[in-house]
This record gives sequence, C-alpha cells and structure tokens, in this order.
Amino acid sequence: MRRLLVQAALSTLRRPNPHTVELRHWATRIAARRGKQVAVVALARRLAGILFALLRDGTTYQPRRASGHSSAATASRAPA
Repeated sequence: MRRLLVQAALSTLRRPNPHTVELRHWATRIAARRGKQVAVVALARRLAGILFALLRDGTTYQPRRASGHSSAATASRAPA
C-alpha cells in the first residue's frame, strides 16, 4: 500500500490536474524547503489521510477551492 501511495504522490506532482492544484502547491513548497523525496513522502501521507477520511465518512473527494474563491464566499456570508 505504501508503494501505491508514493506512486500516486509522484503522479500528482508530475501531471497537472485541476482537481489536485492545492495538493501540488503544498508539496512544491515542501520540496523547496526539504527536497523532492521528502515532499513525495509527505504528499503520500496526506493522500493516506484523505483516503482514510473518505472511507470513514463514506464520502467522495471534493477538492478545496483556490484561496481567492473561498475568501469571496466567506465575505458573502458575513452579516451586513
């Protein structure tokens, strides 16, 4: 299972996908500080956590919106 998670992490880093933009940016920041191999393992661990949460809750993966979109949505919910 560990090898499959590492392969998924490598694939996430190598192939741009609009659904994984936030994960790629997160791993890229780690790679800049600690190196690519550490970033791959960290991303594999994060994927494991996401998979566990999906199985536990019985839900499907819903990627987070970009930070610019979420602040606009938060502002629209604030009372006037």
